[in-house]
Amino acid sequence: MGFAAGRQAPLHYNGGLWVASFNEGVAGFASLVGELGAAAVALDPTMPLPHAVEPGGARVAGLSLAFAESAEWARAVKFLLTDLKWLEAVVVRVNRRL
Repeated sequence: MGFAAGRQAPLHYNGGLWVASFNEGVAGFASLVGELGAAAVALDPTMPLPHAVEPGGARVAGLSLAFAESAEWARAVKFLLTDLKWLEAVVVRVNRRL
């Protein structure tokens, strides 16, 4: 559980000099994906996330999402999107069994 209920962390650039709120938003989104991955493993232990998301969402597959170089950040986001596609496959697989 990375973020308190009701806390806002926007997923857009607010025009300021620092992009801390955007980084928090991305980390919150990654944290959510990690939590969904844990719930999916509870439904189907044979399908864990392909790329681990650290609690709090600051790192995906060991790559930083906050204040990282652009190549590392882009690779971490690609891994995060792969995890989302994997979660979709888990949902489809579980629904077919019902």
